[in-house]
Amino acid sequence: SGGKFDFPVAALQAPRFISDEKWSLLDSKMGNKDVSMQDTAGAVVAIVGQAADAQAADRVRKILGREACIICILGENKYYSADSKKLVEAVASKLGAEADANFKFVTDGERGPGETFAKHCGDGSLVWNLVPVGQWSSFDRGVDVNAGASWDERRAILGLLGDIYITVEG
Repeated sequence: SGGKFDFPVAALQAPRFISDEKWSLLDSKMGNKDVSMQDTAGAVVAIVGQAADAQAADRVRKILGREACIICILGENKYYSADSKKLVEAVASKLGAEADANFKFVTDGERGPGETFAKHCGDGSLVWNLVPVGQWSSFDRGVDVNAGASWDERRAILGLLGDIYITVEG
């Protein structure tokens, strides 16, 4: 906008979840002749999708508690090293014993590190397993929370949700 509509300044600034590259495709002041209408339209679609993911992450954060420190546990759906599994068990056990209700542990809802962490993190009351709508983790610990229509959407939402990320073999 060139200011003609008197939008609030904040409405014309890039949201925190949008890359500078995508945002620059919408900047009419740049006058970039190399940017096609298709590129600009694609950027708009991507931004709308990222906004939807951000809203979904915000809904999950509301469920978990806005003041909670959310620690996400991510990894492949299998282990390549037995030592990695032992490490996840030890970290989960230690965090489960020492963390209070201000911490929420969110797994990726998949076999491998997520399942191991859920199984070994205390009584599981601080564990949440993020899975797409209509899916479930089949873990015996933690609470399943649905977000996203597919595993890819769920992955994008997970990427916006955490304050801290623990990645294993990834």
